[in-house]
Amino acid sequence: MKIFVRFGHDTLTNGYFTGAAGTILSEKQVIDSYAPYLAETLYKAGHQVMTYSHTDRVYSNSSAALNGGIEAAEAWGAELFVSCHANSFDDPTKSYSMCYYRNDSLSITLANAVSAAAANTIGIPNSGGVEGIGLGEVSLSRP
Repeated sequence: MKIFVRFGHDTLTNGYFTGAAGTILSEKQVIDSYAPYLAETLYKAGHQVMTYSHTDRVYSNSSAALNGGIEAAEAWGAELFVSCHANSFDDPTKSYSMCYYRNDSLSITLANAVSAAAANTIGIPNSGGVEGIGLGEVSLSRP
């Protein structure tokens, strides 16, 4: 399977980063800690993997950054699009795993499995799959 892994949140031309900066860790630090590992694990499992890192590109705004990732995934012919994110909270009790999906049975199954695996691996509560209505990532066209 061709899997496109986008490191969510990007650097803007004004120098700002689109992810939140918490007092303990920034969203960028969290994404940079797990997204390469995810891509490597998928590759070792026999998949073709393309990564799209925020460290390689600079955008004028967050919409341009997201669209850049979606366009690159479509041009490559990705069968699965993974956009890595994190939410910054200073309260560790707010930690949880969730995975957005488009409304089709394969996406729902994958989202629930990925969220459960992440929660079990990290030891945090699992909120499961959540339908991603309005998210650019879930509007990606199928190859």
